[in-house]
Amino acid sequence: MDDTERKKLKDFFKERKITQVQIAELTGSTQQTVQKLLNHRSFGKKTAAKWSECFGLNPAWLMTGIGNMMLKDEQIEMDTAKKVVNEGADVFYQQLMTMISKGELYPASIVKEKDAELQRKDMMIEELNREIGTLKQKIAQLEGQEK
Repeated sequence: MDDTERKKLKDFFKERKITQVQIAELTGSTQQTVQKLLNHRSFGKKTAAKWSECFGLNPAWLMTGIGNMMLKDEQIEMDTAKKVVNEGADVFYQQLMTMISKGELYPASIVKEKDAELQRKDMMIEELNREIGTLKQKIAQLEGQEK
C-alpha cells in the first residue's frame, strides 16, 4: 500500500469521525499499532481481516493497495445506513419525549411526583444560597470590625 492508499484510508476514517483510539478499540489493538498501520506498516492477513470485519474494507486492498478499497459499494450502503440510523434515532427521541410528556410511557403521577421533587430541591437550593449570602455578609462585617 502506497501513500495514496494510506491517505485514502485516513480520509475514510476522518469522514466518519473515527479516531485512532476508536479504531484500536474496535479492532482489539493499540492506538500506536493503528498509527503505524495508517502511516507505514504493512497489513498482515489477520489484521486486514479484522479491519474488513469492523469497517467493510477490502482485506486484499489493505494488504496490497490493489483493487477496491471497500468490499462492495459498501461506502454508499454505509452512508445510507448511517443516515437511516441518525434519522431513526431523531424520530425515536421525539416520540419518546412526546410519550413521556403525555404520561404514556411513565404514568403522569410519577412525572408529577418527580417534578414536585425537583421543585422542592430547587427551593432548598435557593434557601441555601440565601443563607450563604447572609453568612458572607456576617463574615464581611466581622472582618470589618477586626480592622
